[in-house]
Amino acid sequence: MNIWQFQSVLTRRLLIWSIFSMVIGGLLQIPRDRFARGVGQQFTAWGLIDALIAIIGQRASQKRRAQLVDPLANKVTAREARNLSKLLWINTGLDTGYVAGGAALAFTKRKSNSAWYGHGIGVIIQGVFLFFFDLLHALRLQNKTQSYNGAKV
Repeated sequence: MNIWQFQSVLTRRLLIWSIFSMVIGGLLQIPRDRFARGVGQQFTAWGLIDALIAIIGQRASQKRRAQLVDPLANKVTAREARNLSKLLWINTGLDTGYVAGGAALAFTKRKSNSAWYGHGIGVIIQGVFLFFFDLLHALRLQNKTQSYNGAKV
């Protein structure tokens, strides 16, 4: 699998997660329970944002590839892999912040406001998923001596 295919798989996986999140989020907003609605609203919002990131990311990757004379040249694939790896590591760090923020919200509002508690739990769930999503993809790029047309990543 070359880096362009890897990016395509990555964005497709993120899009699948976003659709799952929006469907579950919509279903959780049906009950009258404030906690479930809070979780559902977070799932819906995060799903929408993740879908936009996946679609924009895939289009940007396709546009970059189309503008290159030789998109499979060693220098090009190595640069793409490095840039994607950096992005995934940055996102992994941000994901820990989302989890911490969700935990702070959830556990400060746990007793006083079930809706905000639900929002916090929703953020934690989304943040944990994205942490592992980004981490596993970053590790795959960094730790495996995968070669994209001879370019080590």
